[in-house]
Amino acid sequence: MTKIKTFLNYCINFLKRNVINLITLTFLLLCIFYKPNVSIEAPGGLVNIDERLSNVVYKSEGSLNLTYVTNYRGNLITVLLAKILPDWNIVKDEDVSNLDYETLLKAQTINLYSSISNATYNAYKEAGVDINIKDTSEYIYYIYPDFAETSLEIGDKLLKYDDHDFVDSVEFRKYILTKSDGDIINFKVLRNKEESDAYAKVKTLEDTKAIGVVVYTIFDYENDPDIHYAYKPSEVGSSGGLMLTLSIYNALVSEDITKGYTISGTGTIDLEGNVGEIAGIKYKILGAAKSKADVFIVPSSNYEEAEKVVKERKLKIKLIKADNFKQVLEELSKL
Repeated sequence: MTKIKTFLNYCINFLKRNVINLITLTFLLLCIFYKPNVSIEAPGGLVNIDERLSNVVYKSEGSLNLTYVTNYRGNLITVLLAKILPDWNIVKDEDVSNLDYETLLKAQTINLYSSISNATYNAYKEAGVDINIKDTSEYIYYIYPDFAETSLEIGDKLLKYDDHDFVDSVEFRKYILTKSDGDIINFKVLRNKEESDAYAKVKTLEDTKAIGVVVYTIFDYENDPDIHYAYKPSEVGSSGGLMLTLSIYNALVSEDITKGYTISGTGTIDLEGNVGEIAGIKYKILGAAKSKADVFIVPSSNYEEAEKVVKERKLKIKLIKADNFKQVLEELSKL
């Protein structure tokens, strides 16, 4: 009995002497090993696109800027901060995408390629400068999990199908329509910088033939002047399409559309110049205002939310509603 009491007293005294160290150790272990399936969204800032362009013809007095959402991986510290800080938000991974992180990154990288391609086309066309397509690339952007029977993967660059060179999606679509239900189409793809074989089974979907994948066409241009945008490996997605279009256009024409202002914004852009909806508008506009932007260009489908944030936070920033590229240029001419 005496030995047990001695041992208990020793344990109690040890805990008293080392309570701070034990708490610190426990906290550090939780920081290392606590990995909830969440991420944290917070206000971002500005990226001056003009500084990323090469071979520009005309320079701006002001600037055209991408906006972004700051994302943190969920851990004990970031989750606790998100509980305290009003502009930090916890987002469950399953609410973002049903894809794993690596696959989602591949899809978002394709989005980036498409965004740069579309921005270049729209900017040169509107500036009246010849644009020359040097090459096209076709990528698997999405695979319908409940329909497709295929070994293709998101991010695959399509090289051949049944020994036909992959020229464009239109010709490939016509080829699928010649096949019968259950036929197998064999592919040669570029995956992780290596050539691989893949297949897909043809099925009937709403009275037509399909293989259950979405293919994105990316154009590679060779222009004069040949303006290029240098993006960082960490930058993915399509939400910077509109602002990139404006920046390339501004580098091609003598009239400076910035008029000396710090212009920020967001929005996707397609080949017809239409501006599309984006996510995280609150965090982008808060980041733009924090960075002293004069103007924030926002897709029309996000305008109501942006207007609410500006009014509630009493932000000193002008909003421009964006439907398409030409309309935005008209609005900027009124500054």
